Amino acid sequence: MSEPRESTPGGGDLAAAAARERAELATTLDALARKVDVSARAKAGIRQELDRVRSEPRLTALFGVVAAGVVALLVFRRRTRRRR
Repeated sequence: MSEPRESTPGGGDLAAAAARERAELATTLDALARKVDVSARAKAGIRQELDRVRSEPRLTALFGVVAAGVVALLVFRRRTRRRR
């Protein structure tokens, strides 16, 4: 008698290998699609930054106060220079 074959042309091994290859290909294509989708990546980055800013309100408030102070200083200096 002959020994049983490890894989037969119409057997389950070939179908299982094809299924694994399809799954790997699908994973690769999904990764490439995510990498190429610039608008989705930009929106995700914006969402991440907004979440970070919302979680640190003191830092955001401090930045706002400093920015307002700089703008007020520039306006004040411009007005005082015109009077001279």
